[in-house]
Amino acid sequence: MMQLYILPLGGCCCNYEVVAPGVADGKRIHIPVPAFLIRLDDDSLVLVDTGMNRVHIKDPDYTWRGQPLAGVLPGKLRPRFLG
Repeated sequence: MMQLYILPLGGCCCNYEVVAPGVADGKRIHIPVPAFLIRLDDDSLVLVDTGMNRVHIKDPDYTWRGQPLAGVLPGKLRPRFLG
């Protein structure tokens, strides 16, 4: 039987209008950044990593530094989930 494991890697905090303009502008929300581990019927494993690059652990602004989104989507990752 196939199994799915959800691995919480961290998240992004941003203004609500980044994901839904006009709904709750000015409010801050936390967007979870997960990865998924799937155990297939033959016991093999598949990792689906939807997370941000591990450089965000030490440098949260790495991806957006110098761009209009800088400071809007700061990364917050936990090193314990990285190998």
